[in-house]
Amino acid sequence: MDNYGLSLNELVYFGLHFYGRNKNGEFLIVYEQVIGVLVNCFIISSSIFTAVFFGVKTYQKINDLASHMSAKNKSLQTELFYALVVQTMIPIVLMHIPVTIIYSFAFMGHGMGTICGIASITISMYPAFDPLPTIVIIKNYRNAVLNFFCCGTKIVPSAAISHQLENQNDINSPQNS
Repeated sequence: MDNYGLSLNELVYFGLHFYGRNKNGEFLIVYEQVIGVLVNCFIISSSIFTAVFFGVKTYQKINDLASHMSAKNKSLQTELFYALVVQTMIPIVLMHIPVTIIYSFAFMGHGMGTICGIASITISMYPAFDPLPTIVIIKNYRNAVLNFFCCGTKIVPSAAISHQLENQNDINSPQNS
């Protein structure tokens, strides 16, 4: 009512309510809410642990295989790994941290008011930001996007230019005439 000028019968409300009072006015803990948040925290923590664990194993495997890879393949694997790391950080920053802050304040018995809306905003930003690391970090995707937005000015990697020049020299050589 204070923030939006609406009464409770004008909206649907879902919130965390860890503490309450019984009929006698005694303080009590709403265990269903606490258990629900603890389950949610366990799921989020296991998700983050899994991402970190397999990220470290992937990094170790790439380093072990690096001596057997070509420079081009190693570069691509490194780009893919860094894109994966950044894509893992995006939901942590946009979803997990804001919701954890909200849960923490609710657990301490303090409401955050309208500032809780920030979590809804950051969560809705996730689908827009998720593909950006792949586009920015991986060179082939980055070049394709730059070529698309540079109004027909084609950006060609230097290796491709030298390969094209070699092919042109082969075509223009007297042996092919």
